[in-house]
Order: sequence, then structure tokens, then C-alpha cells
Amino acid sequence: MRVILLVMFLLVSTLGNAQHHSGKVMIGKASYYAKAFHGRKMSNGQIYRNEAMTCAHKYLPFGTHLKVRNPKNGKEVIVTVTDRGPFVSGRIIDLSYAAAKEIGMLHAGVLTVEVSILSEAKFREFEREKELEKEPEIKRIPLDTVPAVNPLNKELFPKLKLNLQTSLKGLETI
Repeated sequence: MRVILLVMFLLVSTLGNAQHHSGKVMIGKASYYAKAFHGRKMSNGQIYRNEAMTCAHKYLPFGTHLKVRNPKNGKEVIVTVTDRGPFVSGRIIDLSYAAAKEIGMLHAGVLTVEVSILSEAKFREFEREKELEKEPEIKRIPLDTVPAVNPLNKELFPKLKLNLQTSLKGLETI
């Protein structure tokens, strides 16, 4: 009975708070969920979605954010622990299909990765960076490619010039 209590205490203390291990890097084999798992229930009760940035880990608490890096190409992805596993010897993490694709491991199937536990602050920082990357790029086009502004357009340009002259009296147009 004492042994069972000791094992339970050690297990609970390990699961307790992943934030204490923030920044710790684990190196090991990763695999990913096959597309056939899409729509199935995970250990945390949620439904697995191929396009979600999630993973399975043997003991880290659900909701723990991890940075997974492919050392072969330097690509990395942020995932959230939502399931238990992998249950194959020698593997430390199972990635969602989208996360595996993001780091370029689909062809390999199983790959050595670096896994870091992120603090909440570090996770929010990565989320902000990701949002900034989503902002649309401002595209600049030369004005002379717009028909109404192109001085070579003999029909529209004089009308535009006249409109500008009347609305901007006192300014010289060239």
C-alpha cells in the first residue's frame, strides 16, 4: 500500500506543473497521427482534428505548450498537449498531422526532434508573433500602371489632371 501511495505521489508531482520545467529540452523520436484519426476522441475528451496544432505526450499535463523543432531543417512548431501517447517504445511525442507537416516530417514518418516546454509568457509571445505574420502585406504598385493615372493614357489623364487642378487650386500640377 505504501509503495502504491509513493508511486501515486511521484506521478502527481511530475504531472503537477509543467511550468517548473519551462525551457527544458527533450530530444527523442516523434511520430504523427495518421489522417484516419481525424474525428476521434482524444484522452482529454476533445475531438482530434488533423489541422490543429496538438500533440500526445505520456505525462505532461493537458494544455501544456511545447515547441517542437526539427534539427535537420530548423523548422519549429508550437503545439498543445491534448492526448496521451505515444505508446511505441522509444518515442517521446506524437504530433498532429498539421504540426508534422509544419516541421517537414511527413515523408520521414518518424524523426528525431527537440521538444521544449514553454512557459505561458513564452507561449503568448509566440502567439503574438504568429498573429503579426498573418497581417496582410501591403502591396505597392506604380501609379503609371493604373489606367486613370497613367500619363500615357490620352483619354483619362487630361480629365484627372483637370479634376486635380480644380480641387487643388493654387497648387501647380506638372
